Order: sequence, then C-alpha cells, then structure tokens
Amino acid sequence: MSESGESCSSDDEYESDDFLSDSESENSSEDGEEDTEDIVFQDSEEDMEDEDDQRLKELELCSSSDEETEELMKTDQVITRINDTFYRKDVRPTYINILTDFVDAEIFLIDGDSLLLELLGEQTLDWSNGGQFLHLTYLLERFLQHFTNKGGVFHIVFFKDMEIIWSSQPSMLLARQALMLHLQNNTSFTVVTSIDNYWGKQWKDYVEDKFPAFLLLTDVENIPWKINQDKQEAVKFFFRSLLCHALGQGLNCVFISGIEMTATKVVGFYTQSISIHKFFFRKVQKSVYKTWNSLATCFKHEAPLDYLECNDSVSQTDLKEKVKALLQAKPHEGCRELITALACERMLCKFLQDPNKTKETIKATEDRVKLFLLHSVLLKKLPLKYRVQEVNNLDLFYKINDTQVNFFDKFCSNLWTCLKVIQDEYPSMTTNSLDMTSVADLMDGRLVLTLFSLALEQRSMGLQAFSLPEGISKIVEDAWSKLFVAVNSDALGAQFFPIFSENEESFRPSGRSSAFDSKMKLRRLLEVKSVLVEEYAGDVRTRINDLAEIEDQEEIFHIGREFDERYHWHTRKRLTDDYDRTREDIKEKPPKNPNRRRRYYNDKQKYVRFLRFYGNSLEGGIDRAKVITVTENSDKKKKGKDKTGKVSKTQLQLIEKNKQRRKDEEMKKEQDKWCNTFKNIEPLLNKPDYENALELMNEFLKNTSFPQVRLPALMVKAKCCFRAWRQKRFGEPSTDDMKYPVLLMDVAQKIVKEEEKEGKGSLLTEKQKKKLSRYIQKLGFENIAATFHDSNAGSREQNGQFSVRQTSARFQLEHMGHLLQREERNDPDPRVEHFIPDTWQRKLLDAVDNNESAVIVAPTSSGKTYASYYCMEKVLRESNNGVVVYVSPTKALVNQVTATIYARFHRKQLPEGRAVYGVFTRDYRHDALNSQILVTVPQCLEILFLSPRRQDWTKNVKYVIFDEVHCLGEEIGAEVWEHLLLLIRCPFLALSATIGNPNHLRDWLQAAQNFREQQDKQEGDNLRESYRVNLVVTCEERYSDLEKSIYLPSPSNGGFSKRTRKYEKEYDVQSTDEFVRLHPCAQLVTKQLKENGFPGDMALTPKESLQLYNTMVEKWCGKESLQKLSPEQYFLEQSFITKSNARQYERELKKELKSWADDNQMEKVEAVIQALNDTFVKRKALIDKEWMELGMPSSGKEFNIKNFPKLIEQLKAQGKLPALVFSFDRMECERMAFGLAGEFLRRERQIREQDNPKNAKLARELKQHKQAQKLLKRKRDAIEKIKEGRYHSLLEQVAVPEVRKKDYANLNRPLPQCTLAFTHGIGNEDLKKIIERIETGKRKSKRKQIVKFKAALSRGISYHHAGLDFKRRSCVEMLFREKYLQVVTATGTLALGIHMPCKTVVLAGDSPFLNSLQYRQMSGRAGRRGFDPIGNVVFFGIPYRKVQRLITANIPWLIGNFPINVSLVLRLLLMTSKGDDEEDALTKALALLSHPFICQKHPNMESQIKKHFLFSVELLARLGLINKDTGAPQEMAGLATHLHYHEPANFVFVSFLQQGLFHKLCKRQKRGAFSEDVMRTMVLVLNHLFARRFLHANFVRTTKKCPSSKVILEDLPEDFAQGLQQYNEKVTSVFSQYLTAVAAEVENERGEENKLPLSGIEFPTQSSIKGVAEQSSGTIQNLARLSVPYSACSSFAALSGNSDLEMSSDGQEVTAAAAAIGQERNENSDGESGGSLRRKKKKKGKQKKIHDTVVGRRQPIDDLLQIIRQGVYTDMNVVPILPPKKYDSSGRVCRLNSFALDFYKHGSSEAIVKENGVKAGEVFVVLKDFCLTIKSISCSLQEWGPRNDDVVLAFQQLAQKFGEKFKKEFGKEI
Repeated sequence: MSESGESCSSDDEYESDDFLSDSESENSSEDGEEDTEDIVFQDSEEDMEDEDDQRLKELELCSSSDEETEELMKTDQVITRINDTFYRKDVRPTYINILTDFVDAEIFLIDGDSLLLELLGEQTLDWSNGGQFLHLTYLLERFLQHFTNKGGVFHIVFFKDMEIIWSSQPSMLLARQALMLHLQNNTSFTVVTSIDNYWGKQWKDYVEDKFPAFLLLTDVENIPWKINQDKQEAVKFFFRSLLCHALGQGLNCVFISGIEMTATKVVGFYTQSISIHKFFFRKVQKSVYKTWNSLATCFKHEAPLDYLECNDSVSQTDLKEKVKALLQAKPHEGCRELITALACERMLCKFLQDPNKTKETIKATEDRVKLFLLHSVLLKKLPLKYRVQEVNNLDLFYKINDTQVNFFDKFCSNLWTCLKVIQDEYPSMTTNSLDMTSVADLMDGRLVLTLFSLALEQRSMGLQAFSLPEGISKIVEDAWSKLFVAVNSDALGAQFFPIFSENEESFRPSGRSSAFDSKMKLRRLLEVKSVLVEEYAGDVRTRINDLAEIEDQEEIFHIGREFDERYHWHTRKRLTDDYDRTREDIKEKPPKNPNRRRRYYNDKQKYVRFLRFYGNSLEGGIDRAKVITVTENSDKKKKGKDKTGKVSKTQLQLIEKNKQRRKDEEMKKEQDKWCNTFKNIEPLLNKPDYENALELMNEFLKNTSFPQVRLPALMVKAKCCFRAWRQKRFGEPSTDDMKYPVLLMDVAQKIVKEEEKEGKGSLLTEKQKKKLSRYIQKLGFENIAATFHDSNAGSREQNGQFSVRQTSARFQLEHMGHLLQREERNDPDPRVEHFIPDTWQRKLLDAVDNNESAVIVAPTSSGKTYASYYCMEKVLRESNNGVVVYVSPTKALVNQVTATIYARFHRKQLPEGRAVYGVFTRDYRHDALNSQILVTVPQCLEILFLSPRRQDWTKNVKYVIFDEVHCLGEEIGAEVWEHLLLLIRCPFLALSATIGNPNHLRDWLQAAQNFREQQDKQEGDNLRESYRVNLVVTCEERYSDLEKSIYLPSPSNGGFSKRTRKYEKEYDVQSTDEFVRLHPCAQLVTKQLKENGFPGDMALTPKESLQLYNTMVEKWCGKESLQKLSPEQYFLEQSFITKSNARQYERELKKELKSWADDNQMEKVEAVIQALNDTFVKRKALIDKEWMELGMPSSGKEFNIKNFPKLIEQLKAQGKLPALVFSFDRMECERMAFGLAGEFLRRERQIREQDNPKNAKLARELKQHKQAQKLLKRKRDAIEKIKEGRYHSLLEQVAVPEVRKKDYANLNRPLPQCTLAFTHGIGNEDLKKIIERIETGKRKSKRKQIVKFKAALSRGISYHHAGLDFKRRSCVEMLFREKYLQVVTATGTLALGIHMPCKTVVLAGDSPFLNSLQYRQMSGRAGRRGFDPIGNVVFFGIPYRKVQRLITANIPWLIGNFPINVSLVLRLLLMTSKGDDEEDALTKALALLSHPFICQKHPNMESQIKKHFLFSVELLARLGLINKDTGAPQEMAGLATHLHYHEPANFVFVSFLQQGLFHKLCKRQKRGAFSEDVMRTMVLVLNHLFARRFLHANFVRTTKKCPSSKVILEDLPEDFAQGLQQYNEKVTSVFSQYLTAVAAEVENERGEENKLPLSGIEFPTQSSIKGVAEQSSGTIQNLARLSVPYSACSSFAALSGNSDLEMSSDGQEVTAAAAAIGQERNENSDGESGGSLRRKKKKKGKQKKIHDTVVGRRQPIDDLLQIIRQGVYTDMNVVPILPPKKYDSSGRVCRLNSFALDFYKHGSSEAIVKENGVKAGEVFVVLKDFCLTIKSISCSLQEWGPRNDDVVLAFQQLAQKFGEKFKKEFGKEI
C-alpha cells in the first residue's frame, strides 16, 4: 500500500546505538569468509528489485504482445483494467502531510466533481427530498478553509464533459451548477470551468502553465446515489481514468477521502507519479480514451429529457431571451428569486401541456408550486434556527391520486436549466446586475416538507394553511401574480391564497405541540481538589458549574491508594520509572563479581577508545581536549586575600620583549622553510611545470601566517600564474579557460589584504609593485594595475595578446565569485581558539557570558554550533555540579555530539561519581544523572523534567541547548519541544538554520520567560540574572556559495542500448553539457514574484547576478534605472570587489526586477525568466526525446540506477568529489552504491584481462582454492570424527601456495582507475581499525550483505541509512570525514546536523518527504565553511516542477500544535502532587500550561485549552485514575503514564485491566504456561491498541500477493469489543460536554452562527425577526415553536436534522425523543443519496446495542466533530477515543494493518514490508516500539501486581516470546 520511500523523521531511530557490542559477540561461522570479488555485486540489481521494478518489467514484457490488441479491447475490459488492475494494483497511496512548506511557492488542483461527490456522501448531510444546499455549501467552505488557513493555494477545476455523470440526479446536477456559481461569484478562489475534459490540449496546457503540486480527487469508493452495478463501474471509470491520466502525465494525486486536519498539517492518502503509471498510461491511453467517449455518449442517450432539452440551444431560445431581458432590467431580487420564478413558470407550463392532467392534479401541482415560492421567500427571512425542523408526511407530498410524483426532481431540473442559461450565456451580466449570494442557499427540501406538513395540520383543524406577516404575504402574492400572468392559464387560481384548500387524502395530524428539547445540557464538573487545577483553571470551572443545568448522578469511587511512583503501596518495594527502565550501556558503578568487574572495565575502555577515535575524526584528527579547571571557589571555602598585585612597568616590558622574541623565532623558521620550498619550486618554473609549482606554493601558503613571508611567496605565485597564462595563450589563443588569470587576480587581492592587515606601510618594494602591476595590466585591468603602480601609456598598447577581453568588474563577478574577499574581522577574541569569530558570533558569546537566552537562526555551515561548546565550557569551569543539557532531534546527532564533547572536554578531572558527559535516549543511557553535560533527545528530557523524583536534578541544570529547534514545527513530536522550552528554569540557546518566523518564536519565548520571572519573584530565592530573550541572531548569508544544476544525461554519450538497457561504450567523463546550471531567478513564477517577492534565503552567486543583469538589459535595453546597475558603473569606485559588494549588487538587481513586477510589466519579467531558463528548456526537450526513443523514462528509479555511475565519474573528472547522494528510498541507496561498485569491478576485470591474460588464470585459481577451502570447512565435523587431525592436513593441501600469495594479493587490490578511495588521507592502521569494528553476523543474509558492504568500502563507495547498525554507520561517517570515502548514498540520516562536509550534494529521485526544509538541510552539507569555497547541488531524476518548488519555496514558519492531552494532564498532576519540591513542580506545570505556542497566533485558543484541561481531569476521575479529594493519581495511573506515548491506547488498556478482561483471557494450562491461542489473542488485542496503522479503503488482500500475512486485522474478541465500547462511551460522555462548553462560550462571544466561513455570507438571526416570532399565532411563530433547539451543533449542520444529541454515546436518547414526539424520517425511495440511506441505517441501529454498532459505523464523537459549530477547535487527537475501525466522511471503513500479529506468527520482517506494506525504513522501528511496549507493560505489572497473578505471568511469557522472535529476525535484543 505504500511506496518504498523512507520518512526522515523515522529514519534516525532504527538501531539501538550500542557502542559496547563486542565485535566478537556475533562471530561469523567459519565458512563466512566469502570470496569478495566472487559474490559481491553479482545480480545485485535483480536481487534488490522492489515491487515497482517488478511491475514495470511485467508491463514491458506484455507491452509488445498487447499493442495490437489494445485497440480491440471491449469496453468492459477497459473498465476492469482501470477500475481493478490499475487502481488496485498500481495505485499505492502513502498517508502523509500533503500540505508541505511549499504552500507559498506552488498551487494544487482540486477536481470539482470529485469534491462534490465526496461532500454529497458525507454522513451528516441529508440530501433526500431535494437536498440541503446551504449545508452543502457550508461543508464545501469548511473543507476549503482547512487549506486556506494553512496558506494553501489551489484552483478548482470543473470539466465540462463530467457534467454528464450527474444527469440522472437532478438535485445533484443543480448542486454542481450552484457550487460553481457560488465559488466564482462569492469567493476569491480561481474556478476553472472552460476545459472540456482532461484528454485535450486545454488541460495539458493548463497543467504545464500552472505546474501544480498535486491533484485532489476522489477514489470513488462510494457513490452517493443508488444505481445498478454497471452504472457504478462506469461512474468509477470516469474518475479513475482521470486518476490514471494524471499519474500517467506526471501529476501526483491525493484522495479527498481520508483527509484529516490538525493545527499544523493536512494529512491524506498521497500517490506519487512513478514510471509504472507513465508506462501503463502510454500503453492503454488510446483504448481508455475510446471507452471514455463511448460511455459519455451512452450517458447522454440515457439522460432525462430535461437535461437533453437544456443542452439543445434551439429549444432554449425563449428562455435565453427572457433571462436576457430580466438581467438587462437589473432586477432587485437575487439569483434565487429570479430562477425560482422562471423554474416555476417552466414547470407549470409543461404540466399544463400534459393531456392527462385533471382538476385534482392541477390543484395539487399549483399548491406545491405556491409552497415552493413561499419557501423561497422564507429562505431570505427566516433565521437558521427556525429552519431546523423534524419532518414527516413525506409520502403525501409526493402522492397525487395514487401516483408518486417526484416534485423535487422537477423543481431541481428546471432550476438547473435556468441557472445554466444564466452562467453559460450571460456571465458578465450576471456579475454586474444580479446578487449571487443567494445561490449558496438555493433550496431547503426539509423546509418545504415542514411547510407542507404545517399547512395540512392547520387545514385539518379548520384553519387557514398559512398565517404570514404582511410583508412576507405581499412578496409571495406579488411573485404569484407575476407567475400567473406569465403562464396565462385559467386553470390556475389568480390569487396565492387560499392554498391547500382541500384536505389531502389520508392525512392524519401528528398532534405535535413543540419540538423535543434536543439541546445538550451542561453537566456540573467534579470538584477535584488539586492546587494545579485551582491555580490554572479554577475560575473557568466555576463559570462552567454556574452554567450547568444538571447535577452529576454517577458516583465516583476511589478504587485504590494513591500512586507516588516511588514505592509500591503495599510492599513498599521501590518502583521504577521510565528513566530506570532504559537500558544502561555502562553501569554507573562497577559490579562486585570479579569477572563481571573485569568485563565492565574492558567495555568502558573500549567505549573510550572508540569515542576518542570518533571524536578526533570530528575535530580534524587532532586531540584538542582542553584542561578544564573550576575557576570559582565553592561557598564553603573561605576566600583569602587577593594576592595578585599590580604588574610593574619593567615586568610588562620584559613580557612584551619575550613575546616579540618568540614571534621573531617563529618568523625565522618560516623564512627558512620558504627558502627550502623555493629551491624546490625554482626548477619547476624553469622546466616549465607550473601545476606542480603552484601545488607546492599553495601547500606552503596554507601553513604560514607572517606577512613578511607570505608576500614574497605570493609574488612568486603571481609570476608563476602569469607565465602559465602566457604559455596557454601562446598555445591556444582563443581559450576560454580562465584558471590562471583567476589565480593571478586572487594573488593580487590577497596581497592587498595582507598589506591592509599589516597597516605599517607597504611591504612590497617598488620593483615588486611594478612587476605585479604589469601582470595585471597585461590581463587588461588598467584600473586594478594602477592601484599597485602607474604604468606608462606606451606599455598599455601591448596588452591585447594576454587580455581576458573583459572589464575587471565583469571578470570578477563571472569568474571569481567564490574567491571574493570577505570583510571579516581581524581582531582575535580570547574566548575563541583556532578562528576569528564574526560579529554576530561574538554577540552570541556575550549572551552566554551574561546568562541570557538566545534564538540563533543562521544558515548551515555558518558556525552557530560553536556557541554550544562555548556554553558547555563555561558551565564546566564554573563548578562541578552545574549541568548543561544538549537536546538533539535524532540519536545519530546524539552520538556525534557525545563524541565531540569527549574530544574537547574529557580532560576535566571530577570527583568520584561524577562524569563530564552522559547520554540518555530511549534505547540506552550512560551517566545521565551524574554528568555535567547530558546529551539527550527531547522525549527523554521531558521524562526527567516531569518526573516527581528528578526535581533536584533539574534544579542543577544551568543551560539547555536546543539544536535544530525548527523541529518545534514537525508533524510528530513537536509538542515535546514546546513542553521543554516552557518547563526549563534556566537560560537556553535555540539553534536552527530553517525558521521562517524567528521573531514570533522569540516573542513567545519572551512571554514564557516573563511568566517564569513573576513566579520566581513570588518564591523569592531563585531569581536569575536575566530572563530576557533579547537576542535573535540572524545571519542571512551562507558563507559559501551554492551552485545548482540539474543532471540531464544523454543516452548517446556512452551508447545506451535499448536491448540491454546498459551503456555499452565508454562515455565522455569530461563533458559538462549534461550538467545544466539552474539560475535561481529562472525558477520563479511571475505571480509569486509579484505577490511574495524573492524568497528570503534565495541567494545568487556573483556570476548569477551578472547573468541576471545581462538578461534584463537584453529584454529591456532602454530602461534608465538599469544603466546605473551596469557592473562598470556600479563598481566604479571598487578595484577589487568584495563579497559584501557583490551581495549589495545582487539586492539592487532583485529590487529592480521586483519593481518591474510591481509595475505590472509581467511580459518583461516573464521574458527575463524564460531567457534565464532557455538553455535548460532546450536541453531537457532534447534529452527527453532521446530517452523516449529508447522506450525509457527520463526519471524514476531505473533511470537513476542506470545513470548513477556515469554521474559519479563525471563529477570525479570535474573535481567535485567527495559527494553525498540523498535519496529517501533506502533500497535505492543500496542499489546505487552497489551498482557503482559493481561497475568498477567489471571494468577492472576487463582491464586486467586485456593488460595481462595471466591475471584471468590467477583469478580462476584463487576462486578454486577458496571454494575448496569453503567445502572443506563445511565437512570439518564429519572428517574429525573419522580421523583426528586429518582435517588440518587436508586444509593445508587446499591452502594458497606461498609463491602465489603475492600475486593473489595484487588481484584483490583495486586498480587506481577503478576505485574512488582516497587512501592518502588516512593511515592503513586507522583504516583497519575502523573496518574491523564491523561485525559479520551469524545469519547468512547478513554475512553476504556485510561482505558486499566492505567490498564497496574498498572502492571508496558506501551507503548510510537507519537500517544499518551503529558500527557500520559510524564507520561510514568517519571514513567520509577522512576523505577515504568519496561517494556515500544516504537517506535523511545525514541531513540533520551531521558533520559530513563535501563538495557536492546530489538529490536523487523524488519523494513526498523531500520538501524545502529537507532540501535546505541536505544542500547545507555542500561547501562547508573552512572546507570548500563553493558547494554544488545536483538534482538528479527529480521532476523539474519539484526542483522549482524546492529552490523558490520560503523557509517554513513555525506554528504551534494543540499543546496538551489527557496523558500530559495526568503526568502534571503526578508531578505536582508527589514532587520533591511542590512549589517548583507547580511553577513548571503552570508555565507549560499557560503559554502554549498555538496561542501566539490564535489567542482565543487559551480558553479552550483550559476547558480541555478541566475535562481531562474530569475523565481521569471517572476512569478512576486520580483521587477526587486530592487530585493525586492512584493505582493504575502509573501504568497509564508509562504508556503515555500511546494515548489513548494507554487508557483503554488500563480500562481492560480494570474490567478484568485479561484475567478472563489468561488461563494457564496444566503445565503452568499459557497456550499459543492465548498469546495470539493478547497480541491481537495489543495490535488493536498499540500498533494502529490503517489501510486505505481500496485495499483487498489476495493470497497470491500476501501468502504469509493476513494484513487485515481481525476484529477484537467480543468481550474486549464491549469493553472498548464502554470506554468510548465514557470518553464521549465527558468530551461531548467539553465541546458543548466550548461552543457555548463561542456563542456568548460571537453570537448566533449565521455566517459562512469563507464567503462571509450572512443569514438572518433570531433578533432580526423577533417581533414577528413573538406573535401569539402565525406560521413564523409555529416554526419557532416547533424548531429543534441546539447549542453545540453548527446552525448549518442542523439544517440536515443534526442536533446536539448526535454526540450521545449510545444513541438511545434520539430514539426516545423521536418516539415521544411521534416523528420519524421518511425517505423517498427514488434518488436517495448515500448519506440519507446511511442515516436511516444509523437511526435503526440506535434502537439496540449490538456488537455490530461498535465496529460498523463511526463513533458518535466523529459525528460531533463534523457538526460542531465554527470557532471550536476540532481535531481527532483532542478527544481520546479509540475507534475499532476508522471511517471516512462517507462511512467507508479503513481497516487496521495486522503487521504486529503477523510478525508474531511468522517472524519475517521481509513479509511485513512486501505484504503488509510497512516501509522498509520503518519496519524495524515499529516492531521495536511494539516489543518495547510489551516489555514495559510486563515490567509494570510485575512491580505492581501479585507475583503469581495470571495476567502478570502471561505478559511475562508474551514479552519473552516476542522478544525472541525480534532478536532472531534483527539480531538485536531489546
């Protein structure tokens, strides 16, 4: 069901980072030493093919045979192929966040017909009896509002030809037309209605122009009207052929069904367009199009007559003329009144022409038309609350003389005809002269039926049918009079009254007097006595209880003793917490057992050796550890006198003299070194060998710092560069290679900088100046030459031969961008060693010195992390007790930071029991609480801060460093970052490179710190020096430039074969044509530029700035303002351009281009963008054509694999290695790495065989020897039994002869031209140490993988992802840093903060997880400061549209999540009631609750969050988890807090234990163990609770595809299902009250809900008709009296009959209410919508409680969340219910994935990936989490339960069995 990509969020958490695993613990079997060259890479691609590759091959194999038969396929075959084969097999949606951070840089499309289909299927919408148009409009606007609130930009497309599918449903056809008009006229959305269908050029051009991110459409799993099976399949075909077309054309798709919203994201089922879709579409395109046309024709032939007449232009002539006349008269009425009059006229005229009409039928029809006119008038006058009615007498409305007549269909058909004429014929007149707001509320079928029923009741009592206010009566009578004149028939009555003058047949009055009170009454909250509750929300609870209408009848029992987390309530045995349960890698105290003690110290030494080695690789291979001493005396020691006296003048002179002497000695050494170097350089200059001479000079200059030495060396280098340039020009007069002029100019600017730095006059002699001036002058740069020496005019005339033929300004911009000098500070900072910090870095250090907090937002590689280590050093020097906490988002970064800390600070001596550093992750901990620097992940730090027993430790925390703090905006775990930022009581540093709104973040943090200051002042003794977050350090400029290009490999370069699908010739690795440079400005969209400007971090290189200027001049040569931006004019005053000058020039150019857009010169802007992109467009078209001719896609996995070796070799030839290659597909990472290594291996074999045929013979001999040894080892045991010692003699016989060993060794050593490994950067001994750490493993599959892994390492190639164990990952990281590895393919594991500097980053392949945030993090690895002056980013196999979005998207803004849940409330109550320091615990809890980040943007959320807190407390009390009298947690609360990761499953599990369900299940056998059935049932239950992954509704399991796994999880056992129902009912009971309370407050603040959310159209309120409604009698008063009251329900949702009782947990109240007033809904048998049918079934289901109701429909709370009024934050995560199944808005079930149960049965992770659809990158983590959960439950039950309790023993057995299966499969024990 999912693609094989990996999410970066989970990719860092896979393996337990076990530093201490003994390399001997998993010894390979003796035959495990495979022949590296023999097995590695053979058939590696075939072995590693994923499902996509296999499917593509399958399609390719059958394509040739099917090409001729495609045209002959029958319609039903094509339908089956699309609806079943394609949709079920090739569409594999992934459930992800679809609204990424591209929202400001892209649009997406919504198929309007798909949206209408899904909305009509909504369960809460009543579409029977004409429909509820206003409710439908409300659902539409609310759906779209979810996207607009998050910045989404979209276009809605209605295809003209799709109208035909609605032709049989008049009300839905009318709804389609009404929604189109509403969106076009009443909203600002772009609605496209001009495209005929998706097969034509219109659609193709539109998509190419807009390049949308994806298309939102329906999956057509549910059709909301009744039709036969054939028609159903045809309707599905229409939509699924759109799906096929979109995916086949490269447009990604998202299903509307299943979309869920939270505060920060919109998640849905996303399907990425891949090569399979494109190939399939090309194959079936013609037959699908033919079938589509055939079905459209068939639908038209079967369409109703009214539909056909409307599309007949001749028959509509009169109507068009009439509409035109009315519009020209500019009517005062709105659109609804106009088309209602026209529709009624058409309906009456048609009816009167019927020859079968009778007097009775005429009267009945007339009355219903009058009723419809009255209804239309009342829609404008009635408040929404009066329109909410129960309906009855439906049969009588449709019945005339025993004949059923669907009047609503007739009304709708005629309304649609009139509306279509208005839209199609007179769109401009409609906009100008007609009020279109009423189209949102076109018809209310329930109101029509209510008026009908009310009229009959009145007539049955002898009263007039309607008694209307005078104003309304006049409007209705006037409307009827006009209609009577227009129809001109004596058969009709001339007056509107009387109406229904004769009693309808068989009418029996209902006798209703008033509506049943369906308002949800507010219940009093329990008075839970807790300091936290009183302080935080006591006033809110008082207000709610004052408003409460009913008292609580349920008695709350205290079921156990209070839980204090430390000791068992009865045995007083010490209990463990989450910290204690985390595995300790190295015990804090050595064991007493001598053997274990020895092993303890061995492990510790091994750990330290590794950290030293790993840390040194991060610190440049040098041990830079500082000796840290505490600088302040403790308070206990007496302070002596200050013995430091003043230093005398003589002493100062002596000190200065010694410094100068040492400086002179150092300079003398460097001068001697230069003399020796020059002796080596001089002969090279005379040869001439300029390249080697330059290399020697560069090596010398790199390590010298004295200007007196550097300047002579630079002059020699200048001489060398000029001579090299002269030689090159003599040989190639027209050369464009500017290497030597660039080097010469670089020398010149360095000389200028050295002299400026010295500041004591020039160090160059006049002769040197004249010589340097002459060099520069000969290049043609007179202005720069003059700065050194003013040459005579005669020499200037002889410069043409060596001139670069450019001005100096243009030359520097075009060729020297990466070498331009920066205006850096020259004054050292004593706080910083090894480099001179920038100004912004010094400010940051000042903040740390002042104990202030800071938010640091700076680009990657800018040096922001240094402040972290400075902060650590500061705390280490202050005392031995202070603690710094470093919070990292991933364990990979934890490991890196730990090693760096060790490398820097391990020399500090601490008292016994204390450590410099500690680690705490969910997998392991080490010295966590006794260290001064704790490195951890946010979830673990939250455990410590919320633990009651760890409060003393938290007080010692002096600083917290949050690295990658932008994780505050992540989809998963963001709330934990927020909690920590609010919980800490000390200063902090928040570091990130990617925050779009740092000021908002700072303001929020400052508000939290202000609150903390107030609390500390109240306590009086914990005041800090400063509470200000007054430093938002923003460094906008990346230190190194990034050059971006897209790789477009040509199949002709290398002779790609169509037959073999491989390159069969050698390719030109020197070619650069295949790397097409991408100008950032060329990726902009004109609209984006005008509205949003340039993205904040879009930087241009100087060369790109010059290119932009040249293009702008070309497109608007006469623009006056451009003349000032000419490089020659702009840089007139600067000889040497600096980096800041270039940046300012770039800003001016951007400002100029933006001004063009602001002045609406869009054609000019577009021309500039197109010109900048012209090279790419032409190259792309050419390359696409070449690949198409070969039948190969020009993107996708196969394309990447085939072209990867070529890409790397070209990068190598260009000097752009080392490179990191990022792909979110783990399998693709391995295939690329092994494919490249295999290519080198094959090439090496060819070279060896060609160069020396003897090598082939040696290779065969070596292979025979190894095979013989392998066979002998396998037979060793049998041989030893026969004859002792014979084995060794036989082994000697097959051993490699000594004389051959040297030859064989040479065979295994890669040839230099067949490896990328850079062996000069690392010694053989270190290399051997690193590689020896890699374990071979016991399993054969793992041994084979390890051998391949090592073989790839030997060629300088590897891969990195979370599926690798820590030792392999660390091996790759160290070898890459040492430059041994030149190419590493990786998933997101290396993107986030990992120190892996490289020259080039390649982004290979598209993925939904590749967003702008990931792009910035990944590209930040290239061109790191201090390593490379320029970085390269190469896009490879990524759609160009995606590339554009990645480059142009703004940095995403951080938005807060809903901050609390029930588990957090329970943990806070535990901390405040049982904490060591109650005041401190209360302060932290109040800080966390009082300043949620979401309130920064939505201040009104604060009140709702307080109510959520109160009702969470209420639920905890009713679940028996807290004591009502004390507020303290009790008994089972401990288990619930330990499982807080899994809310609400933790509470359900506790509920099951409380109900005794597990005791009923867990019955031991005679032998004391539990049966396998019991174990499987337990796993089934736990799978339902703790391993919830839903399958899409289209999933159908087949035995062939899923032979091992059941995939679809079976239902819960009956008693557990009932237990779950009871829990859900209790939660629903509490949280329906919560939503009611919030809705009541919203109503008090905002009043009655009467405004649509997006269009803002307002409807009448009760106050607008108050005087009329207060009359003693009359129709309006009756409607008011009989209306169904509601409070929490939305006014718009209530129009469909929804009410507050929808939230009732058992639904019996609704049935009782309906029975009390004797009303039931009757639904028309014809044309019923799916929604109405489901409502009928649901209502019947409410009459009895059966198990089917638990698993067969949505939970009541689901309905409530759909109908709750606007202004109430609704998110399924807010309410802790656990539905047994998941249902979408149409009621379709999405079943749970049984991956945990399936793994328990067969133990195969491979089957879980292939059959259960769990991503390969997630399978380890999800199974590990499930296993950890079982172990946590078992551990808790062992501590709290009786020793021999059956449940305790059963979970013990289950934990053991599942752990064994896990260890067997993954080789890891948890």
